[in-house]
Formats: sequence, C-alpha cells, structure tokens
Amino acid sequence: MSAKDAAPDDGAGGGLGAAGGCDAKARGGRSPESRGPSAIVAPLGAQQRALVDRVAGANAPGNVEGLFAYHVLHDEPDFPLAWDVNPATPAWLAANADRLGHMPTLAALGYGLRHFRATAPPPVVTRLADGLAKLRLRDPFPEDRVSFAFDPLLFLGIALATVALGKGGDETRAWLVSVLDDPRCRAATPYHALLYGYIRWTLTGDADTIDDVRQYRDVAERALLEWGSRRGALLLVDPRVDLSRLQARVLDAAAVADPSALGAARAALVWSAVHASLVRSADELVLSRSHVAAVLRRFEAAMRRWRWDDPAAVKHPIRWEITAEREVQDILWLILRSVFDDVVDEETLPKVGHSTYRADFGIPSLRLLIEAKYARKAGDFKAVEKEIMEDSVAYLLETRDRYDRILVFIYDESASVQEHGLTEMGLRKLPQIEDVVVVSRPSQLPAQPGDGEGTPGRRSRGRTKKAPTDPDAAAAPSPTRRPMAAAE
Repeated sequence: MSAKDAAPDDGAGGGLGAAGGCDAKARGGRSPESRGPSAIVAPLGAQQRALVDRVAGANAPGNVEGLFAYHVLHDEPDFPLAWDVNPATPAWLAANADRLGHMPTLAALGYGLRHFRATAPPPVVTRLADGLAKLRLRDPFPEDRVSFAFDPLLFLGIALATVALGKGGDETRAWLVSVLDDPRCRAATPYHALLYGYIRWTLTGDADTIDDVRQYRDVAERALLEWGSRRGALLLVDPRVDLSRLQARVLDAAAVADPSALGAARAALVWSAVHASLVRSADELVLSRSHVAAVLRRFEAAMRRWRWDDPAAVKHPIRWEITAEREVQDILWLILRSVFDDVVDEETLPKVGHSTYRADFGIPSLRLLIEAKYARKAGDFKAVEKEIMEDSVAYLLETRDRYDRILVFIYDESASVQEHGLTEMGLRKLPQIEDVVVVSRPSQLPAQPGDGEGTPGRRSRGRTKKAPTDPDAAAAPSPTRRPMAAAE
C-alpha cells in the first residue's frame, strides 16, 4: 500500500482528511424525531450491516481511516470483519521506505505500534522515533494547512506513537500538547472538538468535561461522545442527560442515519455506540434518574409484607422494627441494589472545609446521590428541609465529575401526611434536587413513643454523615447546627 493510500478519506463520507480538519465547515445536524422503541430497534440491524460495509472499505494496511476504525473497534469481539490494517509489517515498511518521514505514514505507524507492537519488526520503533524528531522541527501550522494539526485522525496516530514509545516519546508528547494549546488549532465543529479532547486525554490523561450535550446533533457526534464517555476520556456532566439517555439518543439518530454518508471513522464510532447501547439489558437501557424515584415510590405498597407478627397468632413472632434512619437505609439498599448494579453504599465525598461528607447512596451511572431522612414527628419536616438545603450544596460542591443531582427520600414515622406536600414542593425548588419521595409508616407497625428526643437526622450504629476532623469539634457540637453524626 502506498503512503498516499494511508491518508484519510476526505470525501463526503464524513472522513477527516485535510479538507475535514480543524477548519472544515460544520454540517448542520438534524435532530431525529422521537419514536417508540420498536420503531427505533427494527431498522438498526440493517444499519449496523451497512456500517460494517463502510468500515470494510478502509480495511487495508496503513489506511488511517481504517486504523482509526480499528482503534475504536479492536476490543469489540462482535464486529464481523477480518481486520487487515496493520502497517507494522516488513512488506508495508518496504513499500513505504521513501515515505517514512511523511505525516500520514508516521500516523499510520503510530496506530500500528499502539495495536500491533507484539508482531512489529524491530526497525519500526527506531524509524518512528527518528520521524517524530524530524516532525518537531517543522511548523505544525503552515500556510497551506497541510499538517496533522488540522487533521485529528493524523494527530491521534502521532499521539499514539508518542505514548507507545514511552519515555522515548516524552519530548514529542509535550510538543503535541503545546500544539493542542495553540489557538490556531481550533475546532470548527463539535465532532472535531470531541476528537481533540480525546487526543488530549491520550497525551495527558486529562478528560474533557461536557456540560451541554445539546450542541451534538449529528449521529457521529453523539456516537463519539458516547464512545469517549465509556472510555473515561470525556466526562458527561450535563444534568439533563446521563449515559442511558445519551445512548437512547444515539439509537434514535442511528435508526434514520444514512450510512453511505459516513466515512469509515465515523461509521466505526456509530457502530460501537449502537452496539454498546443494544447489548445492555432492557432494564439498563431504559433506566434513568426518573426511574429511581418511580422505584422508591413503591416503598409503601411493598411494605404490605413487612413482618410484624401477632404473638397470639404466631408461635415464634418476628417483628422488623423501623426505629431510626439506619433501618430505612437498609431497606433502601435492598430496593436499589435489586435494580441498579452500580449503586454505592455510603458514598464518601470530597472534604469541604473542615468537614467530610458521606451520602447514603450514589448511582454513578446516573450521576445521582440518594439521601434518606427519618421524620419522627410533624415538626421534624422543617429541620429535614434545612438539612437538605445545607448539605446538598456541600455534597455537590466537589463532585461534579461524578454527581450533579440528589434524590431525597423521607420516611415519616408519624404519618403526618399534611406536611408531605409542602416539604416536597419546597425541596424540589432547589436546582440540585432531582426529586423528593416521602412515605409513611405502614399501619401494622406501632407508632414510636413521642419522647421528643429524636432528631430527624439521627443514625444508629455509628453511621457517619459529617465527621469533624478536629477532636475538640467531635466533643463539642456546634451551637448553631445539630451534628448529623449524632449516635442513637
């Protein structure tokens, strides 16, 4: 294969050659209409087969589009293609011996060394290192714009080369980061911006934060965002969209996309994103933050089978007491863990000031924290509201890389239903509150004695909400706020 064959496709198929680099005109993406699941899933099989055909068109040794597709799909055992993109072979090196200093060839060898090093001939490392050293002497922003700096697929191949070389590539890696930081290397489309973010992550390990997904309308843009998010290269922090919803949008767009308009690189991303969405179980595919609230609202109905035996009717009576917040948390754990695989019990959050916080539960895939409260009497609802208002700020202050919303669950021991609506309405006004679920004690459980000593945030058996780091602070609670770690 010749070196010019290694250059990415720059045609209408969505490739990222010289004409499709940093300053390519943005294509207006049309947001597909929302459709039902059957209308979306039905055409996806044919779409996936068409995407495979698009990738197959670049499946040749040294083809940069094909190598990027392999980079995306190499760990997908279900992708039905016998790969033949490896440039790190004696035959390909011999055929391109006079082009080893050219950018497309260096990029191809970078992909090759990253993925096929085990079978690469020894001269590959030396020739690649020499080529990168010469590349650093060139202007990455020439007037004719023929440079890797304007072509993300070439840029990524060269970045992978520096990573594969280890310490021998450190100097070039630092130079590439400076190229990324240069204002002349600007992305003209959201798709290219995501690719440059992935390149930066490859070079530095620093993930780009995506706080607004509305700009990503094209199917390839959404697919790249989904693929990068799964790999940790792109952090999705938009409170409006979690990974499940993003995958649903990918499926929606892919169902009506025209695969013939996609180059091999974009086709690979779309295939990967669609496949990742479909292989998840049906429950995982549709689960979102709203489903957490829906599940927890079934708490009261599920308590029909809560054991509180009559000693006169049962020889060995069993009585499951719910006397403190700890018991409520235990019940919530059983409910949440039955539905959400990644629920975290007592999620430890970053320290804020002198205090360390732990939320009751976290669901990282939904970027959602769940906070449980126990109200013993009607007057406790006001205190619960105040605690949530204060703690919600601390919970999310340093956790935007993991969480950005909170769901509040309140167990009302006193069955003071007249207070529920006001508390729910007040807390839902807070921008960081996803939802509020208030449930009452089931009638088979007797009311707890109204001794007036209980506090709504009380915990038993040492569950800590906020732990003071100063020993004196532990012995002397603040006069202005009740410690949330009060032991029963």
